[in-house]
Amino acid sequence: MQKIINLTIAISFVLTVFSEVTFAQNEQKVTFNLKEAQEYAVRHNYNALNSRLDIEAAKKQLNEIKATGLPQINGMVNYTDNLKLRTQLIPGEAFGGPPGSTREIQFGLQHTASYGINVSQLIFSASYLVGLKTSKIYLELSKLNKRKTELDIKETVTATYYLILAAEENKRLLQSSLDNMRQNYIQIKELYKEGFVEETDVDQLQISITKMSNELTKLERQIEINYKLLKFQMGIDLEQPITLTEDLESIIKSADISGLLIQEFNLKDNIDFQIISTQKKLAELSLKNERAKFLPNISAFASYQWFAMRDEFNFFDFNKKWYSTAMVGVDLQIPIFNGGSKLFKIQRAKVAVKQAQNAEMQVRQALLLEATKAKTNLESAYESYQTTKENMILAKKVYDKTMVKYKEGISSSMDVIQAHNQYLTAQGDYIRALMELLNAKNALDKLLNKY
Repeated sequence: MQKIINLTIAISFVLTVFSEVTFAQNEQKVTFNLKEAQEYAVRHNYNALNSRLDIEAAKKQLNEIKATGLPQINGMVNYTDNLKLRTQLIPGEAFGGPPGSTREIQFGLQHTASYGINVSQLIFSASYLVGLKTSKIYLELSKLNKRKTELDIKETVTATYYLILAAEENKRLLQSSLDNMRQNYIQIKELYKEGFVEETDVDQLQISITKMSNELTKLERQIEINYKLLKFQMGIDLEQPITLTEDLESIIKSADISGLLIQEFNLKDNIDFQIISTQKKLAELSLKNERAKFLPNISAFASYQWFAMRDEFNFFDFNKKWYSTAMVGVDLQIPIFNGGSKLFKIQRAKVAVKQAQNAEMQVRQALLLEATKAKTNLESAYESYQTTKENMILAKKVYDKTMVKYKEGISSSMDVIQAHNQYLTAQGDYIRALMELLNAKNALDKLLNKY
C-alpha cells in the first residue's frame, strides 16, 4: 500500500513539473494574429471583466425583485416586563358603587411573552409587474453594454496592432535605406581617397547616415512602447514577450475594400442604436411605473402566535399553559391623495420619454452620417494608399539612378541629397497613407460589426 502511495506522489510530482515547464515555454513564446489578439483582449481586458460583472449584478437585481413577489415568512419572539401596570378607570356602578363614581383597575400581569410566525403574499401590484419588466430590460441593457465594450476593445486592439505593424514596416524601410546608404558611403569614401569626389560629399553622406540612425532608434523605442500599450489593452503582463504573426501585406490583401464600400449599413444591427433604443424603453417603463402607483395593491397575510402571561418570569416552565391565536386576512391599499406629487412625477417621466425619443432620433441620424463618412474616408484612403505606394517606388528608382550617375560623375552631391530626401518623404507619405487606410477600415469594420 505504501509503495502505491509513493508511486502516486512521484507521478503527481512529474506531472506538476512537466506542466510548469510547458507553461514556462508557452510563456516565453506567445504569438497572436489579429483575431487572436482581439479575442484574448475580450476575455482578459479589465473593462470586459467589469462588463461581465455588470451582467451578473443585473441578474441578481432581477432575482431580488422577483423575490419580493414570493411569500414572505417572518418569525417573531416578544417579551415584555410591565414594571408598572397601566391603571384603567371604569364606572363604579359596575361594581355596586354610587352613580358617577369610578374605580381604578389594573389589567394584565407583570410578565408577558409571545412567539409566532407571520406569512404574507403579494397578490396584485402594478408597480411590481412594471418593476419586474424593467429589471429584464436593464439586464438586456447590461448585455448590450457588454457587447459595446467588446467592440470598443476590439477596435482599440486592432488600431494598436495596425500601429505596430506600420511602425515595423517603417522601420524596415528605414533600415533598408540606411543599409543602402552605408554601402554608398563606403564606396564614396573610397572615391574620395582616390580624389574623385570632394570631402564635403562624404561629410554630407555621414550627416544623413547619423540622422537616419537617430530616427531608427526613436522608432524602435516607439515600437517598444506600442507593444506595451497592446499588452495593456489585451490584459497581458507588460513584461511578457509577444509576437505578432500577421504583416501589413497579408492584411491589405485580405481586406475586401470593394466589399466594405458596397455593404449596406443596417441601423438596427448597430450596437449604439440598440443601446439608445433600450434606454428609451426604460424611460417608457419609468412612466408606466409612475402611472401604476395610482392602482391599488392587494396582499394576503396569515399569522399564528402563542402567548403567555405570568406573575413571575417562568416562561421556560413547560408545565405552565400557553395560549394560541391565529388569523388570516387580505390587505387592500388604495391610494387616494398625496398632495399631487404622483402627478408631477408622471409629468417628469413624460419629459424623460420625450428626451429619450429625441436622443434615439439624434443617434439614428448621426449613425447614418457616420456610415456615409466612414465609407468615403475608406475610399479616399485606399486611393491615397495606392498613389503613395507608387510614388515611393518611383522615388526609390530616381534615387538609385541618381546615385549611379553621381558615381559616374554625371550628377552632383546636391542631386543625391535631394533625391534621397525625396525618397524619405515618399516613405513617410506611404506610411501615413497606410495608417489612414487601416484606421478607416477599422472604423468601418466596427460600424458594420465586421470583427
